[in-house]
Amino acid sequence: MLESTIDLADVAPEESPVLDALEQFAQFADEMVDSEKPNPISWEGNPSQVAVRSVGRVLSKWRHASKPNRPPFALVVRLARDLPSVLTDVAGHPKRILQRRRAMEPINRLRELDSSCVRWLTRQPGNTLAEKSGHRRAVLAVQRYESVDTLENRVVRDLLKRCIALASDYLRQHQSYYPNHDWIRMTDHFRKLCRRLESLPQLQEVSGLPSLPKPNYVLLHESRYKQVWRSYMEVIRQQRRRQQLWTWRHQAFADMVTVAWMSSASRGLADRQVRKAAHRFDLRIRETPLQGTFFDWAALPPMWNLVDDTTFYIGPIESIVDVARLVKSSGVDLDIAKLSQGFSHQQQGTFVTIWNQTKWNVAKLEISFAGDTERTEGIGGCSENEALVTLVDCMTGMQAGKHIVPLKLIDNPRSLDMLHHQWCLS
Repeated sequence: MLESTIDLADVAPEESPVLDALEQFAQFADEMVDSEKPNPISWEGNPSQVAVRSVGRVLSKWRHASKPNRPPFALVVRLARDLPSVLTDVAGHPKRILQRRRAMEPINRLRELDSSCVRWLTRQPGNTLAEKSGHRRAVLAVQRYESVDTLENRVVRDLLKRCIALASDYLRQHQSYYPNHDWIRMTDHFRKLCRRLESLPQLQEVSGLPSLPKPNYVLLHESRYKQVWRSYMEVIRQQRRRQQLWTWRHQAFADMVTVAWMSSASRGLADRQVRKAAHRFDLRIRETPLQGTFFDWAALPPMWNLVDDTTFYIGPIESIVDVARLVKSSGVDLDIAKLSQGFSHQQQGTFVTIWNQTKWNVAKLEISFAGDTERTEGIGGCSENEALVTLVDCMTGMQAGKHIVPLKLIDNPRSLDMLHHQWCLS
């Protein structure tokens, strides 16, 4: 389970501009996974929980992902639309079961005994039932009573708590910008409903969930609780993903920079045919991020043919073989011995490579945030709403450049245009 891999010193904070930006990017990835469209030029599909989308589709979605007139359609908005009637029904009329417990029962109301009660009775002094009942005229007996403390109702109560947290976080991020939008109002009403339902007397009898439960028959097949369980698992997945994005926040933001930089490279191409060729490459997008990245780089991103026979690449480079394959594909006379000095072992991360017939450069992207004080020294650091992108030359190990970019790159689709021009076109 995910919780076993989390460093307790690195638990995701309740509020963080970095997390807000990463969750916005996660929403972008979700929309790409869910938006499969027939395309006569490039095939699209979702094999093995990986969405195959063309670079052109991804960049088009990137440029139009930010909607200035509405907040994002997040999971909590859909829950606010679909769940109120179901939650009102199950919280107001929770499923009850008849349970048994042993308790002292007056002999005039005695109905049932089990083996434990009989053993208790034989140990009492006296010969008759009246004598054994003592001065209280009561004996240990089995009582039957109705209880709402069932697994399915524990899931309902936990879902209400998690929905309150999700709605509060969504409103914190967007209510001040879109106070009168229908989704904001609907989410606010949903939060108030969840708080009211959680405080109902019958749900106060329901105990909490110590861990993720295995669903029972009711959660899987009863119409009301089946919808509750499906929504509960969606909320759990999103909250686990939030923790994973925080743990791997630098790699996740590097993915954002990769898409933003490819968008800048595409926008800077004057040759339409060259742009179309790059846009036909496939990107494989995971439904669930792995170590912070949504991309499965089994299919490498495109190489961008810029001006003056210069080629640009941004993406993963694991070894010298990848670098040699990329650079030699353009006919450059590559000094393998010199290059191996910078790649003496496998390199993981995101790299920027640019080459032509006379030169080539390979730099690794390093991401820093406001809290990473050891990385942000030297240029005055960056604010809590910004990130520092550092390019480190793989040959010399020296810094080749530092650039401050906004955290929410989706809201600023042209924010890397200047960096692209300085690094690739100057």
